[in-house]
Amino acid sequence: MGYFPVMVDMEGKSVAIVGSTSAAQQKTRQLVAVGAQVTVFGCGLEPALPRSTGLSVRVYDRLPQPEDLMTCVLVIAAHADGTVNQAVRLMADRVRVLVNVVDDREASNCIMVSQLRRGDLVVGVSTSGIAPGLARRIRLELEPLFGSDWAQWLTRFGVLRKEILAHPDPMTRRQLLTREEERVMARWTPCQRK
Repeated sequence: MGYFPVMVDMEGKSVAIVGSTSAAQQKTRQLVAVGAQVTVFGCGLEPALPRSTGLSVRVYDRLPQPEDLMTCVLVIAAHADGTVNQAVRLMADRVRVLVNVVDDREASNCIMVSQLRRGDLVVGVSTSGIAPGLARRIRLELEPLFGSDWAQWLTRFGVLRKEILAHPDPMTRRQLLTREEERVMARWTPCQRK
């Protein structure tokens, strides 16, 4: 499989999550945090699912139908029953929607990365679905290298970058951007960089 990493603007996009497993709840939290419109489906879902995630999501105590998936940009099959996940995958394939079957690389046409977030800084780690647990462990090793101050640095850099891009001379723009990038990197202390 040839995976290509890409960041997708999920703000306002519809996502269907099937199941109430811990993986389903984690994906629900992550997707709502970036503004996705999440709908959770599943037979026998705990009524506490929205409260347990602390999020406002639509929850249906049934499995999805093809028409439920037609407006989705992503479907996540995270049901405890593998046969349900396979049925969801086939349904998503029929309506040509990206589908991630949790812990089943072969059944998925997209995979999730283990993500480290510090404001707008996002570092994704993937083993292309071969060893998700290892990707998570690598991400955990990287976390101490990127403190919470990265969110502030990047916000300030974004403001400066807009000002710099307004400069008429391309060479000057490149020099100014390089200088500001070097300032940010200089704040990333050597002990953090190991």
